Amino acid sequence: MAHLPAIRQMPNGVIIMGDTAAAIQVAKANSEKGRGKALQHGDVHKRALEDAHELGIHNPSEAVVRAFYQLQFGKYRGQTFQWLLGNATGYACYIINSMRKEGGSMPDTPIGDNKRHLKVCFNNDIATVFWLNAMHDFLKVLL
Repeated sequence: MAHLPAIRQMPNGVIIMGDTAAAIQVAKANSEKGRGKALQHGDVHKRALEDAHELGIHNPSEAVVRAFYQLQFGKYRGQTFQWLLGNATGYACYIINSMRKEGGSMPDTPIGDNKRHLKVCFNNDIATVFWLNAMHDFLKVLL
């Protein structure tokens, strides 16, 4: 499916957790720009829907639209959820693990909304759920 990220793997199947060169560049550029203001959820959703349409995805499901949501926080703000999982896999695991530790409540702010939708996005794809559960188990061993 077009909205699923390409998970980078070594030839033996081990998932590459490190950042891509593109992710390193984005993080550096974002650190130089400063935080900026987070967009309201309605604006994030509208942009994601437009991006899906530009790629020829007409009448996308909510799960597909969420894959195109832009992060409103962190060093990869401005990048889509699918981009995050494909380019900064370790960071994606860190964010999901942090949200699990925080529990179900998140502040009623644009960033809180963005985090909720990130969690829903990753939990809606069965392949992503399987993968994140495996990563969660992996992270428990490391932590």
